[in-house]
Amino acid sequence: MLKDLLETKKAFKLILGAGNQDLKQITDLVAVYAKAGCKFFDFAPDIDVLKAVQRGLDSVGVKRNEVYFCVSVGTSSDKHFQKAIIAPLRCIRCQKCKNVCPQSAIVLKDKHCAVIEEKCIGCERCYLVCPESAISFQKFDGNLSSVLEPLLEYGIDCIEFHIRGDEGDEIFDKWNQIQQSQCAMLSICIGHQYVSDERMISVLNKMMQSRLPKTTIIQADGIAMSGDLDSMESSLEAVKTAKTIQEANLSAYLMISGGVNDKSYELAKEYGLELNGIAMGSYARKIVKKYMSDTKLLSFKIESIIDLCQKFQ
Repeated sequence: MLKDLLETKKAFKLILGAGNQDLKQITDLVAVYAKAGCKFFDFAPDIDVLKAVQRGLDSVGVKRNEVYFCVSVGTSSDKHFQKAIIAPLRCIRCQKCKNVCPQSAIVLKDKHCAVIEEKCIGCERCYLVCPESAISFQKFDGNLSSVLEPLLEYGIDCIEFHIRGDEGDEIFDKWNQIQQSQCAMLSICIGHQYVSDERMISVLNKMMQSRLPKTTIIQADGIAMSGDLDSMESSLEAVKTAKTIQEANLSAYLMISGGVNDKSYELAKEYGLELNGIAMGSYARKIVKKYMSDTKLLSFKIESIIDLCQKFQ
């Protein structure tokens, strides 16, 4: 059971991206990290993505009952669930957006740049560098019941709910729907980028009222999708959030995410955190990106990935 992994306080979760639908990349990443010992995978609520994860496991001989699947859903305001759109008439082909995209999701097309939708993870880096304000975002927020039903039938171990904390009734309406799924473990991903610490803890307390002890993960979020920048600042935000949550003494497992990199574990220890695990996405994808197309190079890189996984295990 997932609970057993969390109780070891050494859980390492690979975040494949709540909006990532690049099936080949997902299969390859799962294969690499499963071979390196990762047992916990977080991915988009999409049955095709789930099957891509399964193909990755199959390719390295890891059985489904040896690992744990988590799917992420969110509120309508959470940026994990958006895709970039480039207005062709405003685009001047400067390619600044293309150069900063961590997913290689932007390409030159005809006379303008365009987004490969399935690769986009909604990180907003393209938006921040565009000199012509040519980039906007489209939210994808389907009906929770219809999204989750096929995934639950296939078999998942955890549902993660991404919230900002300032969405009001939408948080609790969707939380109630998620709880009706009767999934054995639920996770709440929240940070203090948009709300005060007091508001964050108030929301968590209210959500936890309906939960039995040790059936919930609280994932303390730092600066979302910034781990590949490899900065101490991004790690620090996640650790500070986790410290606030830990001091609230909620009956839940505690993990960190959002800006997490290889500095985060030692920093968490310095802050006296009692973590049950660490969730890593952008940084985990970054360190294998240039090796993914060359199996010979990748075979050498596997050793350092094993070291990374074992650092937290």
